[in-house]
Amino acid sequence: MIYAAMVLLAVAAAAGAAVYQSKKSAAERVPGRCELISEELLEFLENADDAYILAHETTEIGRFSRFAAGEVCHELLERIFKNPPKMFGTRKYRRRRWSVIEHDPDWMIIRKQVYHVPVKASKGIYMALGDEMEEIWTISCLERGYRIVDVNDR
Repeated sequence: MIYAAMVLLAVAAAAGAAVYQSKKSAAERVPGRCELISEELLEFLENADDAYILAHETTEIGRFSRFAAGEVCHELLERIFKNPPKMFGTRKYRRRRWSVIEHDPDWMIIRKQVYHVPVKASKGIYMALGDEMEEIWTISCLERGYRIVDVNDR
């Protein structure tokens, strides 16, 4: 009887530890990030995307050029001037999700999804303040960091 109670107690303790560990690891994860994306890469992507959005808003690619190859910057400027402006909304309500589609030691293909938290416009009416969009970014993995070598809209 005592042995059965000890076994039951041990099983309960192990289950509790497993639940605690799964909650702990879930809390450590960054929302909107694929498991293959390191903290360093996520920081690069977020900073590059902030510069990308700024380029759309100001039509200047100075900040974005620190993250991307020259051809990508030129293509971006052409897209900005030829197409209707993208509506990125405000940072407070904008959410980005990054996921790795393919990877190799030298490059990664990453899907960027942007959506916006709806805000109350009037009684019972909620609306997003920006466009939902999806882009595919090709990132070159270099010894000294990352470089965007292609951006494609979907």
